[in-house]
Amino acid sequence: NIEEALQLCNGLSPHVICVEVNVEKEESNAVSQVVTFGALDMLIGIHGAQLTQAILMKDGAVVVELLPFIQHGDFGAWVSRLDDETPLGIIFRGTGLHHVGYPLGNNSLIYDENGNFGDKWAERDFRVDTAIIAEAVQSFLLTDNRTDQMVDCKSFLERGANFTLYNIHCEGA
Repeated sequence: NIEEALQLCNGLSPHVICVEVNVEKEESNAVSQVVTFGALDMLIGIHGAQLTQAILMKDGAVVVELLPFIQHGDFGAWVSRLDDETPLGIIFRGTGLHHVGYPLGNNSLIYDENGNFGDKWAERDFRVDTAIIAEAVQSFLLTDNRTDQMVDCKSFLERGANFTLYNIHCEGA
């Protein structure tokens, strides 16, 4: 439901422009990726390799990693543990990025006619409640105290109450 999410996001503020960034598209190349990711203040996406490009973002940018629901016992049990960073978060250690996570419920999965998730993981075929997108943008991007400098930890924690804060650079922890 990317089109629905983009439409909602672009209506949040005249100061926000939301776009789809897909590094797998044919027209994507290394130069365009460096320029695009370097210009982003926030990146929201489903956990996966494409989010590693966030390493190209400027200090103070926010990466919102949407964590897909995975049934107990399946590959990726780390998704249900919100007390430690995700594998992607390890890449962001030592950077100036703010990395937060949001666990998606089982309604984010699209099952086949037999009730199996199957190849949908590889296709990144997920449903995301657009309210999550709106909350992320309003909580971490459209704030009065957003600067490229350190943010107040208490403020960041209050704003991100529904998110898991993995890698946050703030003062007053």
